[in-house]
Amino acid sequence: MILSGTNLGPTGTTVSASYRSSTNGALPTFQAEECTVTTPHQEMTCLTSEGVGTNMVWRLQVDG
Repeated sequence: MILSGTNLGPTGTTVSASYRSSTNGALPTFQAEECTVTTPHQEMTCLTSEGVGTNMVWRLQVDG
């Protein structure tokens, strides 16, 4: 997954992300894996679980 935003920190910043369904609050929250800042302050990439679905709400945590 490619996530775009602001204030994500420089390349090498410790980042993490979790995601859940935006339409069904009964479904669990998933933890993204291997998150890395790929474009300083603007873009990060993470691996997600296969087959989780669409319309996800993401929560990002940037160290620092």
